[in-house]
Amino acid sequence: ELSWQGTWFFGDIKELTFGVSSATEVMTEKTFSGGSATTGIDESATTTSYWVQEHVFLMDESLIIVAGARSDNHDKFGSAVTYRLAPSYRIEESGTMIKASYGTGFQAPSLYELYSDYGNEDLDPAKSVTTDVGFEQSMDSSDIRFGVTFFTSEFTDAIGFDMATFKYGQLEGKSKTSGWEAFFSTAFGKHTDLTVNHVALKTEDADGEPLLRRPEGKTVISGSTRFLEKAQVSYSIYNVGTRSAVSSAKDKEGNAIDELPAYTLINLAGSYALTDSLDLYGRIDNLTDTFYEDAWSYATAGRSYYVGAKATF
Repeated sequence: ELSWQGTWFFGDIKELTFGVSSATEVMTEKTFSGGSATTGIDESATTTSYWVQEHVFLMDESLIIVAGARSDNHDKFGSAVTYRLAPSYRIEESGTMIKASYGTGFQAPSLYELYSDYGNEDLDPAKSVTTDVGFEQSMDSSDIRFGVTFFTSEFTDAIGFDMATFKYGQLEGKSKTSGWEAFFSTAFGKHTDLTVNHVALKTEDADGEPLLRRPEGKTVISGSTRFLEKAQVSYSIYNVGTRSAVSSAKDKEGNAIDELPAYTLINLAGSYALTDSLDLYGRIDNLTDTFYEDAWSYATAGRSYYVGAKATF
């Protein structure tokens, strides 16, 4: 992928950002037999994109309007234009920001979805429309921030895996997701911060059934502490709710299940600056060695350890 982006500033009230990129995806598959190789798949796809986005600052920068458009030109699926409009208004007296956005999306099938053993060359690009509205609140007397955003998305020609044919296929009709996201962040002194984020999600396909593998709720607690001027410890706790599973899903005892169970992960990380140019770091993922699957039959790592060093020159 090769891309370029630039910004023009028009005084204090406008910023115009524009860019261009070209991305090429390549998929090759070879079969070896009797000492010789036969090419079974040799496909590529190039997408050339152009985009422009304007920021307008009004009313002493209390009102900000962001408007953008993008053109994606795929050598198999042709051109598609998408756009986004996102205004926000800040009330300085109360530290409140009200925000909203409306945008469209375009996603071409990947080469794997088209040409692999599970692929379908008749797939069309997926299209989407997303809207959201919410607020953020800052407390002047403390380091506390919080906010809530309500959102909804509608997908046309969404791509999913068809268990009947064991290939990727187009989901008929319109698929929908909706819900809300809330966050709370604070700081304890100058060295410790904490953030809590929660997403509640409802999904349904054209028949009103939940979409596969989308959790109804997800909570993330994360934070970090800096000490001794050179050391830092950070942590994250993920709680992921139940997700609808494919019809063939089973639990680890081999019993058929309709949904994957909820799970909680705890990750820890730390770093220490030995010198101005050399840092030591380490982390432990899945501290409690939790068994979980985001998608049935796809393995996930148990407790994992990582250590290393980073040098800058």
